[in-house]
Amino acid sequence: MLPEALEIRQTPAQSLAKNPEWGESLENPEKLQTSETGLKAKEFVEIQIPPEVLKLRNLFNNSGYRIWVVGGSARDAILNLEPKDWDLITDAPPEAKNQLLKSTGWSFKSVPRQESNGITSMVSSHTNEEYEIATLRTDSGERRNNQVTYSTNLRNDLVRRDFTFNTLVIDLLNQVDGKYAVLDYTGGLEDLKKPCPIIQTLGDASEKLIGDRSRILRAVMFASRFNFQISKELDQAIKSDNQLTVINSKGEIEGVTKESKKEQLFKGIKTTLSLQNYFKLMNDYDLLSQVLPEIKLDFSQLENLENYPNISRDPIFVIVSLLGNSSYSDRDQLEKLSGLLKILKYNKLEVAKIIYLLKLTNLTPEIAVNLKKDQKISFETDLLKSFFSFTKVEPRTSNGFIAYLDSPKINAKSIIDNLPKPIDPKLISIAVQDAEILVFTELCDKN
Repeated sequence: MLPEALEIRQTPAQSLAKNPEWGESLENPEKLQTSETGLKAKEFVEIQIPPEVLKLRNLFNNSGYRIWVVGGSARDAILNLEPKDWDLITDAPPEAKNQLLKSTGWSFKSVPRQESNGITSMVSSHTNEEYEIATLRTDSGERRNNQVTYSTNLRNDLVRRDFTFNTLVIDLLNQVDGKYAVLDYTGGLEDLKKPCPIIQTLGDASEKLIGDRSRILRAVMFASRFNFQISKELDQAIKSDNQLTVINSKGEIEGVTKESKKEQLFKGIKTTLSLQNYFKLMNDYDLLSQVLPEIKLDFSQLENLENYPNISRDPIFVIVSLLGNSSYSDRDQLEKLSGLLKILKYNKLEVAKIIYLLKLTNLTPEIAVNLKKDQKISFETDLLKSFFSFTKVEPRTSNGFIAYLDSPKINAKSIIDNLPKPIDPKLISIAVQDAEILVFTELCDKN
């Protein structure tokens, strides 16, 4: 929805498209010391802004628009952490924004859900890095049922966000002595600068969580990722209503989707400072039973898993460690688990990898042969070695299996030639299986 006040200014996109030097210079440099946002700079910080982001700043500024660094990108930069990606917002309406972005020669990354919310994902042709550029927005109604309205007001966009420290803005047009201005409308900088930084919502915590229940999982993720403290109000709000999905007045299920639950769990595992702390918080708020329902979990090996850094932040290996090696030791149990994971929206490859690793914890010659047949699943050797060490599979078996994976396939023709005539077709597969088992056993004996 585009209000009349949000005019589309004339942009030199066509001429820019012919000029590979787009964004190399900034016109009207006297604007560097001014800000039209109505927000005063709270602090000037020394931040390494990528050249591509500065070129986008120049491109939009030279066309009469503004662009800012926001959200996690601004937060991480202020914490002296290297942002994993760069999130930008602009007062350019979607049509003008996309017209300008086309002139860069970068690739558009199609993400329909984002596009419908005024977010454009681009991949730089020079660095292959991804950037998200959103048009300023304001919400009409609760976030779960809201209608997005585009805006020219920076504050309106900021108050939509979840936590105060995610509302910080780096003003790319406000520099002093090589440092960029940090704009703060919500007190996020103060929360971030406290001896023990605080995670708190904008406004009433309960209302914010009801508006978007994924914020419960995000609060836990940030607390574990940065060792931040969840504010008392937010803590009480989660404990009062920790449900990730609810039935609304129309009898419809709403809240965090199964896909999003899995995505948030994976993010939590990948970014946490401590697996034990992350899963303790998840359990304390009774969230894990909602993210992995009906699945028996064992947390006793999390501390030991930290000794294997190449697998301790891989969600697949972590989930397998939580499942243990005794609860899922037979075919029926593995099939039941596979069905549950599929219901929880784990994709085929994720399910297959989990089942594969669980089978490795109970490795027999027959299982080894069957796993080798599955060419769709593979793990790097160093990951397998760490996993075998973590699960205490005896070296003879684990080394033999790794060597067996690299061994040549049995020549079925040579097997057939040695079978008694006339040949029973059923005997061929049995003979090949026996030959493969013999190879595996011999390799175990050598290792």
